Amino acid sequence: MANPGGNVPQQPCSSIIGGIQQFTSALMNVLSGHRLNWTYIEIVRSHEVTELKSVGNCEEVKQWLEKMEDTLEAIKCPLNEWANTVTFFIKGDARSWWKSMKESCPPSSWMTWSAFRKCFITYFLSPSYRLRKRHEYLEFRQGDLSITEFDSTFRRLAKYHDGTYDNPQAQIDQAMLALN
Repeated sequence: MANPGGNVPQQPCSSIIGGIQQFTSALMNVLSGHRLNWTYIEIVRSHEVTELKSVGNCEEVKQWLEKMEDTLEAIKCPLNEWANTVTFFIKGDARSWWKSMKESCPPSSWMTWSAFRKCFITYFLSPSYRLRKRHEYLEFRQGDLSITEFDSTFRRLAKYHDGTYDNPQAQIDQAMLALN
């Protein structure tokens, strides 16, 4: 039978595998200056998330938390690592709060992101700020907003309403009321 590749000799499979191994080895040598096993803290830091040091401005604290959540989601950090990763970036006066929170929890207990977030918001966002956001959420209506704009605003506001943050059915019910 004639060689279908013309004058090109057929190479055994082992030479292809050897080529792949050589390529992989060369690639690893090129990347040797780059760390392949970064921690989530290092990855978040590379996304230019700042540390939370002051606790006075509710809007800044809210934006910091949103940036942190967006970053953790984007880097696909497992949810069970969120609280541990976020607390590394809490410094200064804000760090005192976190230390007291850790001391009040039993040593063997693990704080979920939902529990951490609720404690964080309760402490750092004033009652009047949270009440204003809750009212904004409950009174929100679609009006002239597109579905995309509605969804984005609705989800942002829902984060600050304790009754719906962990309750998808309550969010659906509220969204139905808010739609035109």
